[in-house]
Amino acid sequence: MRVTHTLSIPALVLACGLMGLAGCQSSQSTATAEAPKSKPAPKPVKVAQPGMVSTAIALPTGDKRTSGLYVEKMAPAEVSLNQEYTYTIRVTNLASTSLSNVKVVDQLPSDGFTVTSTEPAARQADGNLHFDLGTMKPGQVLILVVKGKATKVGELTNCVTGSYDLVGCLTVAVTQPDLKMTKTLPQQVLICDDIPFTATVSNNGTGVARNVKFVDNLPDGLVVKDGGKSSLSLDLGDLMPGKSKTVTTTLKAKRTGTFKNTANASAAGGLKATASDSVKVLQPVLAITKTGTKTTYAGRNIDYTITVKNTGDGVAKNLMVNDGVPAGTTYVASNMNGAYANGSVTWKLGDLQPGQTKTVKMTVKANKIMTVHNAAAADADCAKAVTAKATTEVKGIPAILLEVVDVEDPIEVGSNVTYVITATNQGSATGTGIKINAMLEKAQQYVSSTGATKGTHAGGKVTFTPLAKLAPGAKASWKVTVKAAEAGDIRFTVTMNTDQLTREVRETEATNFYK
Repeated sequence: MRVTHTLSIPALVLACGLMGLAGCQSSQSTATAEAPKSKPAPKPVKVAQPGMVSTAIALPTGDKRTSGLYVEKMAPAEVSLNQEYTYTIRVTNLASTSLSNVKVVDQLPSDGFTVTSTEPAARQADGNLHFDLGTMKPGQVLILVVKGKATKVGELTNCVTGSYDLVGCLTVAVTQPDLKMTKTLPQQVLICDDIPFTATVSNNGTGVARNVKFVDNLPDGLVVKDGGKSSLSLDLGDLMPGKSKTVTTTLKAKRTGTFKNTANASAAGGLKATASDSVKVLQPVLAITKTGTKTTYAGRNIDYTITVKNTGDGVAKNLMVNDGVPAGTTYVASNMNGAYANGSVTWKLGDLQPGQTKTVKMTVKANKIMTVHNAAAADADCAKAVTAKATTEVKGIPAILLEVVDVEDPIEVGSNVTYVITATNQGSATGTGIKINAMLEKAQQYVSSTGATKGTHAGGKVTFTPLAKLAPGAKASWKVTVKAAEAGDIRFTVTMNTDQLTREVRETEATNFYK
């Protein structure tokens, strides 16, 4: 926008004198004005310095209090022929604003004076010295120095004129807002983690960014935690130069993968800015295996080995493995600082890196014949719990003790003696098919037999019907009575066999028959 001020300035009459001579020409500002009627030129004024004369003009009003430019001229009152002398012109900006295109014209005498130098350099034209001073700041003072010689005797008269342009200026600020944006996501997270989201919109320009809007359409697989939205849209209002506004929220991942997210900001005037960042979503995946003793016997140990592997791409933090002690068994030991409490063993194994495995072991004692089913479980932060089972068949061992005793010893010939046969199952399994036989020597005559099963005698041998089964801890007894037929060191022999034995058991009882 261009603003022009027009100022009408009346013409002023200036009286200038050198060497005591009166007379000068008129001067006016460059603004257009009608010239007033001519007035007599004032006589030079003597100044405080002895031997000096001066004159002054105030433009445009003639009054120093209301004028903008004040021009004073001072010269010696008297000079010598052909001797160089100096006179000065003092130019002052009285205005409170700068004056432009300031010009001072020193009107030289038409005859009898020669200029030798000027400071600053003046342009001579039409017999005058032209000082083009340009722009003067408020209160600025310039001193113009002219040196010259009088070339004839008499009087020298020269006048000074001043002019300047009045300029009215209007400043319009030209600005340019500059929209920038940064965006930050964590480099990687686990699928169960919150994802902090930060985007900052800045105005790096010189003007106001108006009606700033922020839009972020999230990639498939990411949503806003609160509400589950798949996009963000916010009005940020006006953004002053050098200022920023930050958008923060929390995202959640619906699946694993690498997600690149681009946010957009816009403002009035077609301003745009974008920023992108990526987040990798990982997940630990646990795999568990368990092995145990396949077959054992009651009273013996069962050993379990549990291995956990992380087959995912994220760290399985705070891995824990738990294995319960099965009913019918007794806890014996565990490795890796497994803690036994309340019928189970727990291992705290720390973090499990992708591809890493950790193995723990536990031992229990089987207390009875049974089928033992045992399940171990593993879990970790952000990982699905997994279980694994192992089965052990606990068998029993029948262990039948055969005992034979005579009720009396020694025995007089002609008297009877009874032998007691006892079978005791000291094992953990039922014994079956228990066969008892007794062999008599010649000095022993069979009398009778009784017991758990029926016995028959033939040829000096007593055979009992097999006992079908004998439970663990149970006993079965048989008795054989014989008559001492003749004196001697007699042996009563019993054999036993079962379905579980591959060889018979033989037991002998010695009895002294005497006369």
